[in-house]
Amino acid sequence: MKTLVLMNQQHSLFPIQEELLNQKFPGWEPVFIPASGWSLEKQIHFCKEELQGVGQVVFVSPVPYILARLSYLSGQGRPLAVYVFVNDKRVKKELPNGKIIQTVASDGWKLVLI
Repeated sequence: MKTLVLMNQQHSLFPIQEELLNQKFPGWEPVFIPASGWSLEKQIHFCKEELQGVGQVVFVSPVPYILARLSYLSGQGRPLAVYVFVNDKRVKKELPNGKIIQTVASDGWKLVLI
């Protein structure tokens, strides 16, 4: 069964994320969501029509309806695993104006089954 990785076309994977995907799901396929997002109708169509032969879906970028729908379907016994990337590690950065912010680290990523 194939693995789809959903991500906004403006996002990119950290090397550790690609490594995790390649180790766990060799041959995974990216599905790029336009920067403007998908309409609800497109998300419903994706869930109904484009998941034939898919065993796993990994969310890099949130697509709320699809995430909720696939989680529901997997809970109803459909043989579909839903994963998300999780990173609890933060890095402090100082902006040019002196403000300090925290961002997600490039390392420390985990693939978690919902």
